[in-house]
Amino acid sequence: MRYGSTEVIKAFLAGKTRKIKNDHTDGATLWFHGNRIAWREDDMVHMTLCGWNTVTTRLRLNALCHLLFGGNAFHQVKHNAMLDGHEVEAHDVFTWRPGITSGEQMLAFTYLTGE
Repeated sequence: MRYGSTEVIKAFLAGKTRKIKNDHTDGATLWFHGNRIAWREDDMVHMTLCGWNTVTTRLRLNALCHLLFGGNAFHQVKHNAMLDGHEVEAHDVFTWRPGITSGEQMLAFTYLTGE
C-alpha cells in the first residue's frame, strides 16, 4: 500500500480530514476516485467496492481491514470479487464493528443483520 493511501485511511479512522492524490476523507467518509468506499456510523465502519472490483480499490479496503482487525479480507478469484474466500457482489456493503476480527466474521455479521 502506498504511503499516501495509508495516511488518508489513518486520518479517516481518526475522524480527521486528509487528501492525497485520488484518496480523501472528511473524517466520516473515505473516498477513492470520487467513490465512497467506506464510511463510519456510530462504532461501525461500512465498506464497499462501489462496483469497482479493481486491484487498487481492494488495496484500499484491505489497508482499512488491516488497521481495523489486522487482516486482509478482499481478493479476487477468476475475476469474481471475494471476501475471505466467499464470493460477493462488487456493490455489496459490508459492516465492521468492534469485536469482529476477520473478513469472514464481517461477512456473517453483515448478512445476519442485513446492514
